[in-house]
Amino acid sequence: MRLLAIAALSVVLGLGCITEPLNGTAFSGAVKGKTVTMKGFYAKPSILIDLQVLKQPSLDSSQDLNWVTIGSTTSGTTALHWNSDDPLYAWSGTITPVPASPTTAEALRWPAGKIARLRAVAHDPTGDRILTVFDEATYSNCFDDHSTEAWSAIGTKCATQLGPLAIVSTLNNPVGGNFDYLGTVIHNHPDLTAQQTQNYYTAIGAPATLPAFISKYHFASGEQVASYYNEADLGFGRQMHCRKDGAVVACYVKNFGNTSQTANFPANATSALALATASTNSNHTQFATVAMVYNPAAGADAVSFMVYDAADNLATNAQLDSTGQHKSVPSNCLTCHGINSTVTVNSGGVANAGIPTVAGARFLPFDLYSFLYSTDAGFTQAAQEDTFGQLNALVALTPMTSATSQFLKGMYGGVLPTLGTTIAPTNRFIPPDWDTNNSDRTMYEGVVKPYCRGCHMTASTSSVDLDSPSDVSLDIACNASHLMPHAEHTLRRFWNGGARVYLSARYGLQGSGDCSP
Repeated sequence: MRLLAIAALSVVLGLGCITEPLNGTAFSGAVKGKTVTMKGFYAKPSILIDLQVLKQPSLDSSQDLNWVTIGSTTSGTTALHWNSDDPLYAWSGTITPVPASPTTAEALRWPAGKIARLRAVAHDPTGDRILTVFDEATYSNCFDDHSTEAWSAIGTKCATQLGPLAIVSTLNNPVGGNFDYLGTVIHNHPDLTAQQTQNYYTAIGAPATLPAFISKYHFASGEQVASYYNEADLGFGRQMHCRKDGAVVACYVKNFGNTSQTANFPANATSALALATASTNSNHTQFATVAMVYNPAAGADAVSFMVYDAADNLATNAQLDSTGQHKSVPSNCLTCHGINSTVTVNSGGVANAGIPTVAGARFLPFDLYSFLYSTDAGFTQAAQEDTFGQLNALVALTPMTSATSQFLKGMYGGVLPTLGTTIAPTNRFIPPDWDTNNSDRTMYEGVVKPYCRGCHMTASTSSVDLDSPSDVSLDIACNASHLMPHAEHTLRRFWNGGARVYLSARYGLQGSGDCSP
């Protein structure tokens, strides 16, 4: 029995806990009239437990007078046990932080699109106890890591270090309009003209068609193929093909929307995966194909990019979000494929006739835990883990940053994956510098991993590779200009999730809008 999830708390932390909702839980829909079920455990039976909301989310949560009781319940009378003779008693109650027709004061408890703060207070005969909270980002993994221990030990090791329980409303998501997704504001990747991209293609010897690319790099044998949905970044179905051709590493990835040859931003995962897993080299259901080549003989410009349209012809642009801005190749690719990479147009006095050169481009490692997968046989995560290991072994042959190398070693048992061996991921990766306390782990699992690391690990500047809490402050994601995350799908997911709760607590943003849209 898992006690519905985690049952926790030591005497130091208190005698009870909240297991629902978790810190960082996101709620969609109207805030007014929204009901929230709170559940947990207490170490004694029949104890009155008040369910409270902070009168305003920016108030000092350490002051009792700033809290108001909006519901109550009692711990049960049936004893439960978890690796201990000490009993636990379940409790549950439902509250409405903001009534359907609120007063002015009631509406301030949880403004639409913002954060509300809750707590549960047990009126124990020995004194009132504020019940311990767990973070959604680390809840499940921490329990799994300590599931054989007593509930008091689990509580000590898994309790949040980020203040009271906070939940977030996903209303007023700012994504849309004319945001500068994949733009040039923070990168040295200028938009190119079609002629400049064509000049780039000529310089790198890009094949004119996808079949010609496949032939040039001998994909008829020895290729590794995997299908997935890239949930962490662009939101497409993908069918990835990679192989080693001598010293060259070549890849091409077909991108799929909801229907044949249609780009959707984002694509529905189920529809896109159905196309990605059914597609072959001969049926044109993809809306575009992106190709990458690492050729060490090319020197500083060793990594190159090409895009092919739905008809498999070389294209000078690729639309990767709903705005249609910043479509030129390779500039829009480099927004993620090398945070510190550069595109320089050697114009020779005639800008449109210039030949762009690229420096610092990178292959991205395959982060198995940032993808969604089909449930069809052969296309599940488990069925493809060795294939992803082979793909990551190919990435390990290309120029890597220290953060990328650390990531691959962390995912594969301390060593880089190598071709020709059976490879499966060995653990959940957290950089050592992030893995020292629950606050840091929560920030990594709740913010960096889902919204940042996929691109930032390609940074050659250590201050922005995010492999340490000391790197550039993550509260940039709460900036009013919404520069980060920098891809549309990722930014939308960020504002629809609970990351803002952790950022608000970590950087003390309660007095400046709680990282609100």
